[in-house]
Amino acid sequence: MMNLFPPLTAQQNHDLDLLLRVIEKALPLPARFKEELPRHVAELSALLTRDRSEREGGYLGRPHLQSAYLRYFLPWNVFRLVKLLSALPLSFQEEDTIIDYGAGPLTFTLALWIARPELRTMSLHIKCIDHTPSIMEAGKKVFTALVHATLGPQDGTSDVAVLPWHIHTIKGGLDVPLKGPTPALVCAINVYNELFWKKAEDAPVLAQRESRRLHGLCARNGSILVVEPGIPRSGHFCSLLRENFIQRGRSILAPCLHREDCPMPGPPRQKWCHFAFDTAEVPTALKDLSRKAHIPKERATMSFIFAGPVDLASQIALNEASNVPNTLKESPHSSRDLQGGGKKGFPLRSFSSSSLPIRVISDAFSLGPGLLGRYGCASCGLVLVRGTPASMAAYTSGNRLDASPAMMKKERDQKTGAPVVSLDAAKGP
Repeated sequence: MMNLFPPLTAQQNHDLDLLLRVIEKALPLPARFKEELPRHVAELSALLTRDRSEREGGYLGRPHLQSAYLRYFLPWNVFRLVKLLSALPLSFQEEDTIIDYGAGPLTFTLALWIARPELRTMSLHIKCIDHTPSIMEAGKKVFTALVHATLGPQDGTSDVAVLPWHIHTIKGGLDVPLKGPTPALVCAINVYNELFWKKAEDAPVLAQRESRRLHGLCARNGSILVVEPGIPRSGHFCSLLRENFIQRGRSILAPCLHREDCPMPGPPRQKWCHFAFDTAEVPTALKDLSRKAHIPKERATMSFIFAGPVDLASQIALNEASNVPNTLKESPHSSRDLQGGGKKGFPLRSFSSSSLPIRVISDAFSLGPGLLGRYGCASCGLVLVRGTPASMAAYTSGNRLDASPAMMKKERDQKTGAPVVSLDAAKGP
């Protein structure tokens, strides 16, 4: 399993800078909008963060808001997805199909092109689905211009037909009828948080229905990617999707390193699974626009779930079971007990030579002079990772830590009851 959100490569940094220039070239901004762009960005930001039940439908069809979205929110969202897609174990074959629900201005397609340059010569069919055709058409123009800027126009034209990836735009939502080959990847990026406020139904009902839809649509050897904002409600929803995908026999490829109960399932009283990373790699021009719009962004967050093939699920479960220390297997407690049980959890005895895979999740927080902590997730439940600032620097949100027996301390976190893993255990008592 991989570290999530790796540093951008030099090529990715270059292409993200290039994306901003391409947007300006493909979609020239009318003079009347240029001076007002920061104000329009701030207006759209306020609209996107207010109660969704008060939001007007089709807001991206309004020219000044669409312009603000394409020049600000699109590149920010592409940056977030590039960080994620760079690490995921994506696998495609020639002529594979990808379904992209809530495609907007082809955010996922643009991010995939930048994140995975090895796919650029493959013939892929991407079906982009959205309620607003004009925003998808704008995205097609940007994608065409980006392809030609990175590869050069194959025949001196900008005809979409010459692009290595075949983009098919479809007006509709999650229930739109689809024909053609079974997709190798089904993705829904920032789709379900909109439904939380539009549908009078509980998250478990929505998760059950959508997991059935996505699982049924995707090939048995294909993958499903759902990405949502890093807010409690979205983290809870992703945890519910994960549970449903497991029940349907799919493997969970990321962020999880196990198939046990999620120890960070979210509201009402529990921590939620979400990841944060800094924005130092964001293009300077985009940071400048953030500053002018008075929307500082020092870090990006997300919750997500990446489910894999059905036929790998049992093998992954067996592999994980064989890697769990015996004392952890014998635990009578659910991993949920570690999240708020306080005194419950597996016996903190020495265990075998097997390491314990941990996904580091939370931001770092102080544990006293010279010590930092981060919460992580493992097959035994919630874990507190502890270390000096120097040792903790190697384990940021999204990284994998394989904890050796020597790192496991005979103590628990006073707040949650989670076992403590010390990064500095090998350096001293």
